[in-house]
Amino acid sequence: MRSVLTSTFTDKSAIFSFAGEKEEELLALKEMIETGKIKPIVDTIYSIDQAAEAHRRVETEQRLGIVVISVRSHEGNGMPGKEE
Repeated sequence: MRSVLTSTFTDKSAIFSFAGEKEEELLALKEMIETGKIKPIVDTIYSIDQAAEAHRRVETEQRLGIVVISVRSHEGNGMPGKEE
């Protein structure tokens, strides 16, 4: 796992963590999320039927967080989403 600390234009900093595909890295990332050490930022949640649109959103590089493709309904969970 690797992290980068940034504070280019403000006094705020952001840490970007990227996990590989190894189980130990994913478990470490999961633990950091669960303990509040890092907070994932979700840009938009798309349904599986909107996968092509989600892919286009990622390609624009205009997102402000991760793009999620949900394979089940996420209505009522308080997460921002893009429902049609």
